[in-house]
Amino acid sequence: MINSLRHIYALLLRQVYLIKRSPPRWISYVFWPTLQMIIWGYLNKFLYLQSGLAAFALTSLLGANLLVSFFERSNVQIMWGFLEDVWARNIGNVLISPIRPLEMLAGYILNGLIAVLIGMATAILVAYLLFDYSLFQTGIYLIPFISNLIMSGWCIGLLLISLLFRYGASGEHFGWMAAFIITPFIAVYYPVDILPLWAQKISWALPPTYVFEGLRQFIKTGTFNWALFRMSLLLNLGYFVLSIFVFMNQLNAARRRGGLFSMSE
Repeated sequence: MINSLRHIYALLLRQVYLIKRSPPRWISYVFWPTLQMIIWGYLNKFLYLQSGLAAFALTSLLGANLLVSFFERSNVQIMWGFLEDVWARNIGNVLISPIRPLEMLAGYILNGLIAVLIGMATAILVAYLLFDYSLFQTGIYLIPFISNLIMSGWCIGLLLISLLFRYGASGEHFGWMAAFIITPFIAVYYPVDILPLWAQKISWALPPTYVFEGLRQFIKTGTFNWALFRMSLLLNLGYFVLSIFVFMNQLNAARRRGGLFSMSE
């Protein structure tokens, strides 16, 4: 157990050194969530002023936009951490070291979490300074909202790494598309019931859907729907176990066919 913690700490420390020595990394962490927040914030403000939409609509859209960024950035950052090892021809070195695959996985998750928190802290600050909107107005209930979305992002991120094991570096193209493919089904900016019936079935199978439905209900009524939270958490736990299984399966398959060696060339 102590050795595992040391291995994970080593992976985490490596990322900390990279962040300290690379200002472009800081910029990449904060750029996309901040830019998205500014664009959506001013669009929402324009719609509010032009059509006299209720304050509920503005608050709901801004809150949803911030929360969906936690989901999008968490899955991208995990994949990005793995790709940095691919680009640096370092995958082989990591896997022949005493670091075990699950420890490596934990390192990618922790490193991705740091990157997400850096970027989202900036976006939340921008939302408050420019639009006088605080995501923290949801109080302690913000924690289950964000934790479920980050866990959903981890599941997608692990599946994306599995695709990289399967298809090599070219599999990264799936990574940049994944969040955008899923977003229409998780009802970020609209309720599930406006989707066609076939899309609703897909929507309710995705954990983030319950988060955004719960957010709209919380903003409208001031009450937190624990049933939605529990369903999202159960789905996340199931998908997380499945994604780890797929990750290990594809890692072992890549080892057997020599795919890891080609990534390190």
